[in-house]
Amino acid sequence: MTASENKISEYDIFSLIHEFKDYAVIMLSPNWNVFVWNLGAANLYGYSKEEIIGQQLVGGLGLLAD
Repeated sequence: MTASENKISEYDIFSLIHEFKDYAVIMLSPNWNVFVWNLGAANLYGYSKEEIIGQQLVGGLGLLAD
């Protein structure tokens, strides 16, 4: 197996992260837009991935910008 064949793609990593149910994994851009939201975050905060991805958080988690 070559080094390139052994590489895990970014898609694979995000797919694995999304499946974590016991841990909330949230990634934000520098301007607080959500771009990663897994099942654990959905369970903890009550927003589905479809509802929250692309939204801007203001003042921390739970507060969405208008």
